Amino acid sequence: MKRVAEPDVVVVDANLPDGTGVDAASAIRRVYPNVRVVFISPDESDAAWLAAIEAGAVALVTKSSAPIELVDAVRRAAGGAWLMPPTPRLSAVLSPASSG
Repeated sequence: MKRVAEPDVVVVDANLPDGTGVDAASAIRRVYPNVRVVFISPDESDAAWLAAIEAGAVALVTKSSAPIELVDAVRRAAGGAWLMPPTPRLSAVLSPASSG
């Protein structure tokens, strides 16, 4: 397959009718490994954050957020920002010390 253009940022919905956002983002990143993924999720639960991170996302925006927040996240992601805020529970899950 000939690729015409490589995206800088893609916005992926966490809940898709025919699969998961994690699957979609993973597939996109296999083709475009440098793409920055912004996830849209119905909530900000630890599970949502973890799913976004597993998908290689650099940001998560909730569906209830103001549209400008999504625009800001896309712009910042395109600029190289990591927009995943550390939460105590999420940090514990992601910490190498927690795996032992």
